[in-house]
Amino acid sequence: GEIGAFPQVAGIEMTVNATVPYERGELYPDSTYASPAAPGARVTIHTVGGADFGEDEVYAIVVLDFMAQGGETYYQFRVASEKEAPIALSFDYEALVGYMIGPLDHEVPERYREPQGRITIIKE
Repeated sequence: GEIGAFPQVAGIEMTVNATVPYERGELYPDSTYASPAAPGARVTIHTVGGADFGEDEVYAIVVLDFMAQGGETYYQFRVASEKEAPIALSFDYEALVGYMIGPLDHEVPERYREPQGRITIIKE
């Protein structure tokens, strides 16, 4: 079956080619989810933060603790968390709520109200 997890990203331009069939790889350790057999066959990252994406570059990411522990099939986040000492917020939702009611004053900025065209999905 298909899994509906899709990352919510900011500052990344990428193309998802849904015409390339998903090929199931091996199961992740301690999981019922499988890795892709051909990583990168369906998704191409073009830029990060306006600069060209570099496969060998190191990028800092912010994710919910649930995802950092490998939830939603993001096993590689768990692997990365075990290698690096992540900076963790113990109350993910409180950080988001604090930002929404503080700096954003309960309002999503105009620039985020419409799609920004950073993600291209090829379906046919």
